Amino acid sequence: NISAVIFDYTEGFMLQQLEEPFKESLEKKISQQVVYSSGVPINPFQRHEVDLAGQKILEKEPDVAARLADIFAHVYDFGPQQYSAIFDAAYSGMKVYGNKMNMRLFQEQLGEVAETNKAAKSVISKMSPFFHTVEFTDDPNFDWGNIFYTDDAKINIVQLTLFSREMQVIITEMMLWDAWYYTKKYGSKDKPFVVVLDEAQNLSHTMKSPSAAI
Repeated sequence: NISAVIFDYTEGFMLQQLEEPFKESLEKKISQQVVYSSGVPINPFQRHEVDLAGQKILEKEPDVAARLADIFAHVYDFGPQQYSAIFDAAYSGMKVYGNKMNMRLFQEQLGEVAETNKAAKSVISKMSPFFHTVEFTDDPNFDWGNIFYTDDAKINIVQLTLFSREMQVIITEMMLWDAWYYTKKYGSKDKPFVVVLDEAQNLSHTMKSPSAAI
């Protein structure tokens, strides 16, 4: 009776791939969300609440910008100048738009940064398929609590089929960060957050990655 979340970017957990005894034993406890059609239900520009010396405060904008820059730099193998362009675009956008900042506005900010930072042009070029393919819905009804800590435990499959490997890894790491901060705020030793990273070699394991934090 413990919920599970599976970020499936290898198509190993598509419903037609699951063994019949597994599906029969779980009856209606398998829930699948196909991100290609439903969109990514989080806002990666959200400033999360963190505990600082016993005080609850919101992250600063540079922390969020650096987190996004780390993800994109890892996936696309960007250099220091491109990393700086991503950071500047995310940071300036968050300062201007606050909690309304989103991926579309980030793309616009990259265009503005490109006027003074030539490296931003290569970022825009390389990330163009991502901007045009991946939709972020920031679903107000999405709640990790309904996944991790519900009394009606389920197998929750976040299905990332039809995306390129780069896009799949970006979505996975962004959602892992979001889940991590949620459990930091609401979790406890009595409500463990269990993570299984299949095909883990595709994810980042640097000290600034979600897998390292977990």
